[in-house]
Amino acid sequence: MTNNPISRDYKFSDVELKQTGRTLISIVTRDISEFSVFGVTNTSVVEGLLDMFDQILPDSYFRGKISIARQNRDEAQATLRQRLRILRAMTKARWGNSTNANLQIYKWPQLYTSRLNRLSQLAKNAHQIATTQLASLTGQGLTQAFLDTLEADRISLNNKIDALDRLARNRDLTTQNRILKGNKLYAEATRLADFGKNIFAHTDEAKYNDYIIHNQPSSKPPIARQAIAKGAVTAQINATPIENATLEFIKTETNTLAYSTQTNPDGTYEIAPIAPGNYRIRIARNGYITHQSQTLLYLPGQTGVHNAQLVPI
Repeated sequence: MTNNPISRDYKFSDVELKQTGRTLISIVTRDISEFSVFGVTNTSVVEGLLDMFDQILPDSYFRGKISIARQNRDEAQATLRQRLRILRAMTKARWGNSTNANLQIYKWPQLYTSRLNRLSQLAKNAHQIATTQLASLTGQGLTQAFLDTLEADRISLNNKIDALDRLARNRDLTTQNRILKGNKLYAEATRLADFGKNIFAHTDEAKYNDYIIHNQPSSKPPIARQAIAKGAVTAQINATPIENATLEFIKTETNTLAYSTQTNPDGTYEIAPIAPGNYRIRIARNGYITHQSQTLLYLPGQTGVHNAQLVPI
């Protein structure tokens, strides 16, 4: 566990933070000429931060790996305990009386109470003692091969414990790195959003609302309800989801780019919010014919869904 963990500056999910970053890139690009008054000529900073944030492994990756590692550790523990039970049975068959010194040195009662680290130590001691008593226990079935397997089982358990500990440490470090980079992305998104609100506070109500990030308090309440655009992009032949397809929302009245985004690994996309109005959607992906939609109307406070199937070239 890391010391002095970093806290998140944003309250929404990492997925929503990435969507916020993509939305900011789209609308700032749309309004880049107005942003020049603040010295902003491109969105390279937020794009770079978004790219770094996007490359960090998600926590779900570590949860899956840790679950498998924990199962492997538990199986190794069960195997070692069973091996020790067999050795215990051999020693009891040879010396019987629990007060016999040859039996007491094994400390068998700890077999059922030892934690993982103590179990490994118990197995190490038992292996060393049984090695010296091999000749005395041959009649009970003890062999050098059994002792070699016992030691291999002990080492296997230690390796499984170490692997789980490494994953837990890596998860902690990755979590802190994710929060650190997420905070930087959120700070840059907030900076650009503040510029956008200052620019359009008294000139364009719809664009003012575009720059509201709902995680932060706004000095001015939303003036008009916004719309949401979502849908899915699949291949026409087998309906396979298409990842990283580029969607461009073209404002019908001005024939200018208003928003852009890319599809997720499952082929879905979502842009929220978008200004209500008429748009055409252009969808492009290498290896497929570019899709052009008819004019679509997105209404205030509503979600517009547009699904598309791309035809291979």
